[in-house]
Amino acid sequence: MSKPVQFLGAVILLLTACGNPSHEVGKQPQNGPLSTKVEFASVRDAIFTPHCVGCHGQYSTYGGVKRELPAIWSAVESDRMPKNRPPLSAALKESLKKWIDAGAPEMEDGGSEIPEFELAAEWNSIYGNIIAPKCLVCHNPNGQAKFLDLSTRQSIYDARNRVFATGKKLLDLDNAANSYLLDVINDPVEPMPPPQTNIPRLNTAEIETLTKWIELGLP
Repeated sequence: MSKPVQFLGAVILLLTACGNPSHEVGKQPQNGPLSTKVEFASVRDAIFTPHCVGCHGQYSTYGGVKRELPAIWSAVESDRMPKNRPPLSAALKESLKKWIDAGAPEMEDGGSEIPEFELAAEWNSIYGNIIAPKCLVCHNPNGQAKFLDLSTRQSIYDARNRVFATGKKLLDLDNAANSYLLDVINDPVEPMPPPQTNIPRLNTAEIETLTKWIELGLP
């Protein structure tokens, strides 16, 4: 092929690309739902994971989203959330609203995709039953209490010997009941989770299981 023909072909290709909206400078194709299924996995993957979990770690779980759903929809519909980011596209809002209107099911067929862990003194259960639904709203890498990241077992383990104003360690592996974490959970005046979050406090069984987990060395 001669050079003039090659040059002409390149020009046509360039003009074709420039006429494609997806190549316009500063513009990105709007994200859409990754699935048409009306179930949590769909809205999780299309909305919560890419747009919310960075600040709201609890939204990685069905329970964390379901508990705060009215506040979530209000913030999304009014474009108050995501914070410091572009609002959700009309397609994503429509997908979320469709899921909510269907009763916010875990799975479209009524089953459960999200594994539920029996309350036990091991990490998966501690995370799924306590940390994710009751702590991650603040204690995540981008949260209001990011100074104490509880989002992973490793971050908790790394902070175990941090000493607080009371002189107690976050987690006392030699004397679990003496752990600062348990003190703030049981604090009658300023307990954790804080009352203003409307997150239920840990019940007796959860506190006992958390204590046992600390006694066992955070398995």
